Amino acid sequence: MWLGLLGIIVLGVAVGGCVLFLTRILRIPLPRWVLPAAAGGSMLVAHVGIEQTWFDRTRAALPEHVVVAKTITEGHWLQPWTLLVPPVRRFIAVDRASVRTNPAVPDQVMAEVVFMARFVPTATSLQMFDCAGHRRADITGTSRFAPDGQLENPAWTPLGADDPLLAAVCEPSEPTG
Repeated sequence: MWLGLLGIIVLGVAVGGCVLFLTRILRIPLPRWVLPAAAGGSMLVAHVGIEQTWFDRTRAALPEHVVVAKTITEGHWLQPWTLLVPPVRRFIAVDRASVRTNPAVPDQVMAEVVFMARFVPTATSLQMFDCAGHRRADITGTSRFAPDGQLENPAWTPLGADDPLLAAVCEPSEPTG
């Protein structure tokens, strides 16, 4: 966050310096407000660009086996442009490389779910999904599995049949090789 702020400030100083340099070299008289307006405008455009493209840049940096399941867009009145085009500030992804199944319980899938948000450390959660029952349960340090592979005493949370997280976890993986 601090490096981004520093970069935007350096950009403003650089644009202001370029405007000042061009007015001195070309000897073009400009109103006094042009220099701070150019510096401030460039800083604002850079900030908007960085904010609006965070999700696209972050998604492009994810490994191929991490699939974005759900995005959350948010606008804020202090950033009026976000009310017109709300940027993605948070998303939930599934690490498809972590998906595990048990042949004894074919309808249940265990996967690592990744929670990412702007300016917040990435969090992960191991979860069990019941693909046929459209529900999920968190797997914690106290979770236990029965000898037949069933999760003992899970706190199931119902999901809709069209839930994007359920779809990302329960879709069959593509064959490799």
